Amino acid sequence: MQIMLNDKITLRPLALVQGETGATTLAFSLPARSAGCHLAALRWQLRATNIQTLAYMAAELEPQHTDGERFLLPWTVTAPFTMAPGPLRVTLCGTEGESVVAKFLLEGVTVAENAEAKAFPGAGPNYFEMALLQMNENAAEAATGAQTAGEAAERARQGAGEALGAAEAAAASAMAAGTAAQAGVAAADNARLIAGGLHPGADLSVAFAGEIAAAPYGGDVWAWIRGRIRAGNFAGLHVGDYIPFTTLPGSYALGNGTLVNREAGCAVRAEIAGMDTYYRYGQPQVPHHIDFVSRNCWPDSHPFNKAAFNNGTTVSPLPWMAGDMKRWLNSEKGDVPGTVDATPTLVSVDYLATGVYDKLPAALRNVIVQKRLMVSRRYTAGSLRTSDDDWGWADIGKLWLPTEAEICGYNVWGTRARSCGGQAQYPLFAHNMKRVKGPGDNTRSRWWTLVPQDGSGGNFCVVDDAGVMTLITAANANDVYAPVCFRVA
Repeated sequence: MQIMLNDKITLRPLALVQGETGATTLAFSLPARSAGCHLAALRWQLRATNIQTLAYMAAELEPQHTDGERFLLPWTVTAPFTMAPGPLRVTLCGTEGESVVAKFLLEGVTVAENAEAKAFPGAGPNYFEMALLQMNENAAEAATGAQTAGEAAERARQGAGEALGAAEAAAASAMAAGTAAQAGVAAADNARLIAGGLHPGADLSVAFAGEIAAAPYGGDVWAWIRGRIRAGNFAGLHVGDYIPFTTLPGSYALGNGTLVNREAGCAVRAEIAGMDTYYRYGQPQVPHHIDFVSRNCWPDSHPFNKAAFNNGTTVSPLPWMAGDMKRWLNSEKGDVPGTVDATPTLVSVDYLATGVYDKLPAALRNVIVQKRLMVSRRYTAGSLRTSDDDWGWADIGKLWLPTEAEICGYNVWGTRARSCGGQAQYPLFAHNMKRVKGPGDNTRSRWWTLVPQDGSGGNFCVVDDAGVMTLITAANANDVYAPVCFRVA
């Protein structure tokens, strides 16, 4: 039998050795109709990710045919791994000039541990199904010589044992086809959601638990995501995926100047807003990164400034850098505008122990970096300006607010050009209304952007509870919230 393009072969795994670093062998039995096929004539690469534990294996394989019924795939395990019951996604790729690409779905596995084979509880039939997508001429020639389906059927009729084996192989093949079809439909549906900006998101701390638990991360999800980013490896990550965390207990500053004690902290779901959205942007240029924006806003409302004032000050000519909002989010102390005047009175604030940043878990604070952005400048000494007069590069904080352009893709109420600064829309907000958010699940409220309104000396741009870009006075402390936004790079 000659294996042709898009033909499928069912490989039934015999055993999978678990866990230790070093040489490991995955053994398959080949159905009679596949005996002598070309599979052993090529070198392969196996990449396997268990979608429950997400243990990751990768190696170049040189298959060994020990006889017509056994097919061995030896590889070297570079890190300990574990397998759990449930589907295992495997991609097998030829490494000879990328001549062969094959995809497998393993429904259940049998583990050999201490030379004693045992099956996972509830594991279904064990099989790989391979779809041969591409093969070179040499591989096609090597595929000839396999027996025809009619010959295999004739042999199956020669004895009850052979018939039983053929029936089992057929059942496994049918189940593989059904499972592969279901997986294909699910993958297509998920691809449509991702393309349409409607991907519901996966909890990365669960989806990649195996990777996160392995060395060198030891269960630190934030160290793991930073490691992925530094390697420029975003495989398996999607916009909208999230990492949940709980803030530290302690005293939290409210917008009216009082404090509230939260012994249980606050639950936050940090969603991927964009991966490398700003890669190579800026001076100096931005490295590989992921920007996160919380699904819900911080539970406490807070004014942008102590007064209805949206200009820069002697502290900084950039309204965001001079404002009270930046101090509160980043747990800073300093002077902020306290009156609405051409030369405003500055008042001192101290959020070192009561702001938002100091309540983040230490593991998260360890990986957050400053966000570099071109932001609007609005300042002339002795004058209350109503539009931006320039822009400037700034490290805008470890916690920040998105701009209108990052939310909508363009400026709405900000000064034309000056409020955009070459900014890019985050994919999280594209083609959907995910900008509708509030301080809790399924709530809607107004929330701040960092853009001052054009034509006003006291308003900032906000997203309202209906998802519309609108305006509000900078001093509003009632029911105007801020999401938790940060960059890991």
